[in-house]
Amino acid sequence: MFWIIEIDKMHIIKLLESILKSSISDIEFEGIEEFNNIAEYKFSLQKANLVYSNGKKEEIFLKRIKGGKIKESIFCYWSLLYDEFLKENKRDTEDDLVEKAIITQVTSDESTSCLLLKLNAKLNYCAEINLVNLKSFKAKKLEKERWYDDLEIKDGEILFIGKKLY
Repeated sequence: MFWIIEIDKMHIIKLLESILKSSISDIEFEGIEEFNNIAEYKFSLQKANLVYSNGKKEEIFLKRIKGGKIKESIFCYWSLLYDEFLKENKRDTEDDLVEKAIITQVTSDESTSCLLLKLNAKLNYCAEINLVNLKSFKAKKLEKERWYDDLEIKDGEILFIGKKLY
């Protein structure tokens, strides 16, 4: 369910600029990350770097999901962050980390929702997740943009955008 990058690259940049309200000069796709060790889920994310106008880069993860897969996608993304935290901090076990994740809704409207996902209450290791109902977003924000029609969006399709904030 990923886009054909060669065709859609500029359209994806325009879409992400509209959602993230940032000036993006380029997007560098790094490939698809497969995560098969997350319980019973087979989960993948498209990894990319946003290149901003000032030259700064930011790693993001993208996935087009069905509306009913939001909780599963947030759980799998939390698992990815958790595994990365353990690797970066050279920890093999959870020790005192086994606590519930904290999810806070930052903003929400009819077509978008922005969440803050924190590994647990003790750690300052978190990510921002933007969930965008693509059909609703187009109708509300991009109604005059003809390029949007080329993205082949299905009804009920949600764009999941995850970026680490730690």
